[in-house]
Order: sequence, then C-alpha cells, then structure tokens
Amino acid sequence: MASPNPVFSARNDRLQYSLPVVISAIPIVGLTYAFLKDPAGESAGFRENPGLIVFIGFLLLVLGYFCYQMLDKREKLVVEPTGIWTSKYKRIDWEQVSSLAFQSATGRYGGTRLIIGLRASGRELRFDVSGLDRTPEEIRCALKAHSAGFDIAFPDEATEVAS
Repeated sequence: MASPNPVFSARNDRLQYSLPVVISAIPIVGLTYAFLKDPAGESAGFRENPGLIVFIGFLLLVLGYFCYQMLDKREKLVVEPTGIWTSKYKRIDWEQVSSLAFQSATGRYGGTRLIIGLRASGRELRFDVSGLDRTPEEIRCALKAHSAGFDIAFPDEATEVAS
C-alpha cells in the first residue's frame, strides 16, 4: 500500500450555501428596487412600518450568515499521520483514539457524524461531517490510511438513530 498523503483536510461545502444565499437575497433585492423606483412616494407608510424593518433586518442577518458560511475557507477537519484535528475538539493524537465510526442521524437534525472514541476516558466525541466538501467515504479512507499503525477499531456499519 502506498504511503498516505501527509495531510487530508475538509472544509465547508460551498455549494450547499449557494441556494440559501440566493433565496434570502431575492426579497432584499426586490424591496430595495421597490423603494428606489417609487417616484411618487406612495410607499412612505410602507417604509415606516416597524414590522417590515424587522423583517428586512432578519433577512439581512440570514443572508450575512449564509454568505459567511459560503466564503469560509477554514479547515474543519484535518487528518494527519500523527492524529486528527477538528474545529470543534482541536488536536487528538492517534494514541488517544480507540475507535472511529460514522453515524447517520435521521429526524430533525439529520446528517452524518464522525464518532471518535477515546481510550482513557471512554468518552465519545461527535463531529458533524455532513456539511463538508468531502464525503464520509473519503474521510473514512483517509482515517484508515493515516491510522494504520495504531490499534483503532472501525465498526463496519453506520448506525441509524432518531434525534
């Protein structure tokens, strides 16, 4: 077997945020166009409506959040020959890991999670990989390749849970 790449990394999947950006931008663009193209001032009462101002503010916050997520280039998961780094749990050495598994969650907050079992404490760390630009299978291959010299269990099947 060939030696694995020194670093495997995953970032946010930018395409998953493009549709929410477009959907949240459409009303903002439409309302802005209506306000700018109102020569007779017929929408003056509409402009002073506090509910509309709150609604536009909310849409701007939503648009800002999705734009931030879409443009975020930071790494969320890094797999190296010495261990794993996640944006949530930071650095975890291979010596600390007892098992690695993927769990498909159904229900309200579906997705796929990487479950990292720790040796010393017996704790399980859960890291959501569903929004990353790498598939769970690519991540599994990188984990297996980089942890080859360590005694780490890989359960074969993902488990389904209702959350």
